[in-house]
Amino acid sequence: MGSSYKAVAIANELFNELTKRLPVLAPFSSQSFDTNGNPTIVIASTSSPATTQKNIFVQIAPESTINLTSIGTTPDVFVPTVINFATEAPAGGAGHMSDYLSPSDLANFFVAVFGRGTRVAWYQSANTVVPVVGTIIASNLQVSVDASLYWGRLASQ
Repeated sequence: MGSSYKAVAIANELFNELTKRLPVLAPFSSQSFDTNGNPTIVIASTSSPATTQKNIFVQIAPESTINLTSIGTTPDVFVPTVINFATEAPAGGAGHMSDYLSPSDLANFFVAVFGRGTRVAWYQSANTVVPVVGTIIASNLQVSVDASLYWGRLASQ
């Protein structure tokens, strides 16, 4: 399934804001696309992200749909957008905040991500595993929330 224009626009805007809010990480941060055409952002503290460093992997995608056309292809539908992001789990294990990202880094990241009005899902790789697109699977999901309590699904379309 290809991505949406909205996901690409959100990714460009989010990347621009994150490089300003996290200036120390900006020189090694980058934008790309995953194999499904969804925009991705890598926030990193070095040019070769490694474990125990400040790393955040972000994917912006339309939510998946199970509907198919009469010939078995994915239809053009308007679906909510979700911002998935992944961090390395701290030594305490999945479900804890972070050993590697400071409260300032997390606060600035959260402000930028939740300000987009989309559903946000936080995934964690295992400790000593750099987060990548493969981290974004159901078993690694820690929390998923709508940025808006009322009409959140409608606002994120």
